[in-house]
Amino acid sequence: MVRTVSGGIFARIGAVITKIRNFTFNTLFVIILVAIIGSFFTSTVSTPIPEKAALVIDPKGILVEERSFSNPLDNLWNLEYDIPEVELGEITRSIKLAETDSQIEMIILELEELDNISLAQGDRLIDALLKFKSSKKKIVAYANNYAQSHYYVSSVADELYLNPMGSLIMDGFGGRNVYLKDFLDRYGFEAHVYRVGDYKEAVEPFIRNDMSDESKAVNMRMLDKLWSEFSEKIEKNRELDYGAVKRYGVGFAKELRKTGGDVARAALENNLVDELLTWD
Repeated sequence: MVRTVSGGIFARIGAVITKIRNFTFNTLFVIILVAIIGSFFTSTVSTPIPEKAALVIDPKGILVEERSFSNPLDNLWNLEYDIPEVELGEITRSIKLAETDSQIEMIILELEELDNISLAQGDRLIDALLKFKSSKKKIVAYANNYAQSHYYVSSVADELYLNPMGSLIMDGFGGRNVYLKDFLDRYGFEAHVYRVGDYKEAVEPFIRNDMSDESKAVNMRMLDKLWSEFSEKIEKNRELDYGAVKRYGVGFAKELRKTGGDVARAALENNLVDELLTWD
């Protein structure tokens, strides 16, 4: 008799737990389903473009060729998992659409929060912007602070503005290696390397504590070529004299002395920007 009563109680408890579990999972399923259906409806809603509009290109995140795969379950439990990414193709397609849209008269570039712009990606953006300009439309760029890669793309603008308290920095191009010879010697490791020729720097980190003269020479040739193409394109876009970018970048300390340490004023006096203005 006691066993029968106990079994009945546990059966009822189990039934209640089953109902709660089913209710929880069904509710969660409905919420997810509603969210998915809602995303389809919201994605198809378009905002009408007013007449005499400007396309503001203000991307935030890392510039990539293609977005990384994002696991929805990871994103559900970890809000910090998804790193903001911006597809290069999305920006170039927007520029192309704006080129043929009669309601869009200009583009405003704000690139401060766009990270990891390579030279090749910068060239693709510049090509798209130059094609936009060929349709007799205007480009304006603004920044509180121009990093080198941001300025490279922004140099194509008809008008280029900088915050009076801002800066424009040309870092140039460079790189570094980690050399492990002392570390390997300290712990008794020995690297056996076989190489032929002078320019075989891939194995240098295992057999040296610094860069060889041959490695310095070949890297300098490569970096000089990159800097030459970078500076010449800016000088062409801004209609500057040959060597103007190098004068500002390499002689930055000298240019700052002329303006009493005012970085924004130094950029203006070197014709790298058109005017110093606050956003409003």
